[in-house]
Amino acid sequence: MNRRGLLKRVRHHCTSNPRLPTSLDSLSLSLQFRKTPIQVTLIGDRLTLAIHPEGGEPAVRVAVCDDVRELCPGDQTVFELSRNPATTGSTVRD
Repeated sequence: MNRRGLLKRVRHHCTSNPRLPTSLDSLSLSLQFRKTPIQVTLIGDRLTLAIHPEGGEPAVRVAVCDDVRELCPGDQTVFELSRNPATTGSTVRD
């Protein structure tokens, strides 16, 4: 799956290394990955991924650079995108 280079499927998970063009302050879109609806929001250096509570798959693995996380229906996670890849957010489960 590829929404203009934002996400791609690699070995059964969705991976990304997003950056906003300087002309945009934020970007939000809905997409479907392996029958699972995902809300993607990118504001500045914060990428938020939210899995719809009635998602299609039991769990979806997502990755930003080398940070791989597993999200279940109803989960949300925030990746802090900075020049330091070790600085990331956490996963929130309902």
